[in-house]
Amino acid sequence: MRMTEHRRVSERINLRCFYLRLLRRLWVLIPVLAAGAVTGLVTYYLAVSIFGPGIQYETNSTLYIDFAYDPETGTLVDYYNAYTWNTLIPTDEMTKPLVDALAGEGVTVAEEGGQLTREALFAAIRADIPSDVRVMVVTVTHPDRGVTEAITRSVCKALVHYGKINDAFDQIRVLQSDEKAHRKVWTDRSAVAAGLGAVLFLLGALCILLLMEAMDDAVYVPEEAAYRYQLPVLGVLTREAEEEPSMLRGELIASVRELEKKVTASELSLFHASDREEPSAAARAAVRLGEVLGQQEQTFSCTPCTLSRDLRGMPCIGAVVAIPMGQRERAMTEHLLSQLAQREIPILGLLLTEADGAFLKRYYRL
Repeated sequence: MRMTEHRRVSERINLRCFYLRLLRRLWVLIPVLAAGAVTGLVTYYLAVSIFGPGIQYETNSTLYIDFAYDPETGTLVDYYNAYTWNTLIPTDEMTKPLVDALAGEGVTVAEEGGQLTREALFAAIRADIPSDVRVMVVTVTHPDRGVTEAITRSVCKALVHYGKINDAFDQIRVLQSDEKAHRKVWTDRSAVAAGLGAVLFLLGALCILLLMEAMDDAVYVPEEAAYRYQLPVLGVLTREAEEEPSMLRGELIASVRELEKKVTASELSLFHASDREEPSAAARAAVRLGEVLGQQEQTFSCTPCTLSRDLRGMPCIGAVVAIPMGQRERAMTEHLLSQLAQREIPILGLLLTEADGAFLKRYYRL
């Protein structure tokens, strides 16, 4: 029988197989997203609280605004929004009662020599109108807990006073105000930091997955093995205790019958790419082959062998080379094929073992 030579061919990408393998690993993106979000939050916390401005304390106060009746328009003056209030707070009408109230709290406001500058004071205060213009939420943020609480009480007093002296209002009432400042852990940018961390980790994970899949030299379907090694693939053996798809089992039986027509004896040598010294993987493949073939092909047998054994005294009609699916044994497979060719042992075909039946069913749409 003429020896089959192994010829090296240029590699090509099986896109369908590539994407199916990639989709099978997408589950890792869930913990990656979680890890990215946590990393983003921790990084933002360290940048702001440890290496940045430091720990911030915050209070929230809710005030209700009773607008005065406008006789000219016949309506209430209700066009005050968040921008209007943040503009009014630094005005003279608000600043003097606010500073006086802070002085009563023991906090001095001055450009030099005071505990607070005017710029820092107004930067710590933010007014907001969530929905109804009659309800205002005032948030105070400052690195010092005591100063935060003092500013909160003072700004509430200043707003109540402003409601009395301004004709646009009947009164401004404090509905609720935090007595104790709480440490500010979550900010408006915390969600952005978590989202950014998750996105960056997701992109990094996708790049790594794509790189790993692109560098994967394992064999996953018979067509890949046939094209890469330019040898016929006899069939596919699924893992132990996994049902062989009927189509693949039928193809294997048909290949075995054709192979028996080409050889003059029933003894063949079975080599496995995973074996090094002992033919343990080849022996398991031979047992699995017998299970799949069943009673119909009892005359077909293969003797497990390795290259390290002396083959000169063995009757070797031909060799069948088993390649494990999904395992990176390309280097050993090529070495095995090369050694068999040097020893002038005919390579009758390849056998794909330990195959993932579920993957093959998706690939072939069985």
